[in-house]
Amino acid sequence: RCLAVIPFYRQRPVRSSPALVELLKTELAAGGEIALHGYSHRQPSPFTRWHLRLYDRFITRGEAEFAALDSAETATRMLQEGRSELQEALGMPVRGFTAPCWWQSRATTEALVHAGLDWYDTLGGIVDIKNGRRIFCPVITGLPPDTGLPALLVPRLMGMASNLGGAGVLRLALHPYDLSNPKFMRYVERRLRRWRAARHCKVYAEVIA
Repeated sequence: RCLAVIPFYRQRPVRSSPALVELLKTELAAGGEIALHGYSHRQPSPFTRWHLRLYDRFITRGEAEFAALDSAETATRMLQEGRSELQEALGMPVRGFTAPCWWQSRATTEALVHAGLDWYDTLGGIVDIKNGRRIFCPVITGLPPDTGLPALLVPRLMGMASNLGGAGVLRLALHPYDLSNPKFMRYVERRLRRWRAARHCKVYAEVIA
């Protein structure tokens, strides 16, 4: 299990919540993994192009902060500050990055090459930064129920893509809002039951290795 952790959610550093820090340390001790998940999870200003505004309206909802960056320097600073916050709170290195909504700009991708991380993931797979490899494995994810038709279609479409099984890796991403979506959770439960019967659970670092 990999937990995607926001270092400054609503401008509050992770270290300001001792209970959260203890929970994360417990997960790490049990063999889990922590990924840097953006910076504050809120983009500073709305997109200007109409197609990006449309995508943001139905899918990302003002959270794709690393998609809006056009400066590698700014992206580098945010990555460094966010990673430092998590590492100092947990006392362990953080090796991976997951952009909010898996949506990042070219400037962010450029910054990740020099950020000292081992991997980042996208909707379509995992990128091994140090060796320049891309592992094809789409992630099945849900959307908030109130997004209507996209919320019904997205997990099914991603499920179909995951069945292509390029690397034999299957990924499932859960968000807090998924717990209030019983239809999606039943879909998840069926998937997990089927997968666990035939596969082993790994963290990203093990997949890369």
